[in-house]
Amino acid sequence: MRNKNIIRVFGKRVDLVKNTIHFKGKSTSIQPRLIQLLRTLHEARGEVVLKETLMQRVWTDAIVTEDSLTKAISKLRKILDPDLDESSIQTINGVGYVLRKPRLGQYLKERRLTIALTTAVLLLLYILLGSGVVEWALAHPSQLTN
Repeated sequence: MRNKNIIRVFGKRVDLVKNTIHFKGKSTSIQPRLIQLLRTLHEARGEVVLKETLMQRVWTDAIVTEDSLTKAISKLRKILDPDLDESSIQTINGVGYVLRKPRLGQYLKERRLTIALTTAVLLLLYILLGSGVVEWALAHPSQLTN
C-alpha cells in the first residue's frame, strides 16, 4: 500500500507531513510552504502550473506578490538541485513553473571539471607507478628531503 504522505521527486523522498526531503541517506527539513509548493508542482505531473494557482494554493492565508513566489521557488531549487545550474523547476516566463527532470547533458556539463581532474590524477598516478618513481621514493626516503 502506498503512503499518500510520501512523494518521490527525481530520486528524492519527500515526506509531506514531516516537511522533510530524504536523499542519499540525508534528511533535510524544509518550510511547510515549500513542501506545499513542491506538492502542487508534483501533482501537475509535468504540466505548467500558473503563478496565480501556486500563490493561491501555497499562501492560502495571505495575499502575496509574485516576488514571494519567486523567492520560494529559488529556495526550493537550491534544496532540490544544489549541484546543478539547470533546475528541475523550470520557469515558463510570464506564465508559471513546471517540474521536470533536469537533462543528463546538463548534469554532465556540471561534472565536466570533476571528471577531467579525476582523469588527470589517475593518469599521473599511472605514470608515476609505471615509471618506478614511487618505489624509488619509498626505498630512499632520506634522499627526498635533501
